[in-house]
Amino acid sequence: MGLLDQLNKESKVKLAPPSEVVQIDISQLQEHPNNFFSMNEEELSALREDIETNGLNTCLKIRRLPEDHELYSKEKPFQILVGHRRYRAISGTSIKFVDCKIVDCNEIGAEKILITDNMTARKISPAEQLEAIRRLKELFKKEKQDGNLPGRIQQLIAQETGLSKTQVGRYETILNNASDKTMEAIKDGSLSIKGAVSLCELDEDAQDEFIEEYEDEEITVSEVKKHVDDKKPKIEHHKEQSVIEMLKEACEEEYVEQDDEIDDIEAIEFALSIIGKQAERLEVLLDSQDYLVAVQVKCIKKAIKEIKKQLGNE
Repeated sequence: MGLLDQLNKESKVKLAPPSEVVQIDISQLQEHPNNFFSMNEEELSALREDIETNGLNTCLKIRRLPEDHELYSKEKPFQILVGHRRYRAISGTSIKFVDCKIVDCNEIGAEKILITDNMTARKISPAEQLEAIRRLKELFKKEKQDGNLPGRIQQLIAQETGLSKTQVGRYETILNNASDKTMEAIKDGSLSIKGAVSLCELDEDAQDEFIEEYEDEEITVSEVKKHVDDKKPKIEHHKEQSVIEMLKEACEEEYVEQDDEIDDIEAIEFALSIIGKQAERLEVLLDSQDYLVAVQVKCIKKAIKEIKKQLGNE
């Protein structure tokens, strides 16, 4: 037994600064109440066997609870932030002391460490990923309310977890739009995150209707996308004649009726009237959700306004 093992529980902790690794009696540790990451008995049994054979190669991260904390007790003054599975596995062995790194942090900081370390240290399920993002959003919102935390929450989550902003955005899409049945399908593993993002383009009733069709079956992304495409309203596209062609045609038809003996100002005013009329005609196409036309109409109207301003008509 080494020197540290011969010291009592309190003296061992006092000898080590908070940033260093120390040995703590496992009886002094308590689990974090908000740990939502899975710990099934099969995994714990395999981990326990590995620890008994090879020892514990990675220390736990813990924090010392303030004495006025509602969960503080003299018998269990330390709260586990990272290492809940190792703690449970060790609890079933003869190991009494475990290497720990004591972290100085508040309530929000403690939960952020719990979440982000678990996300980056091991593979977690899609449902756990969603819950992690949901909890991080809540924690960052609290930090923003309590102080001047810079940056958008999506960017902060990406930085904290190592995910891209696109990945975080996908999780947020599901959290904001998924029906209960969609969430259940994610939890039971029958629906992937990518499939859920596509399904969330539909309202909750339409999502539930689709999920019910595939009860107890694995749902592929292609099946989701096909269903979503079938449910979307069909858009009528006007491809027969381009907007520019329509303008030219309108100008030619109406210009032939004009007197050839007109001055420059009259010619410009005539051209403006033609463009204005065509712009009004094109606005009808907006109801068909032809966004290219919408942009062109706006550009035409802006051009009319600027030309009239230059001519002194406004």
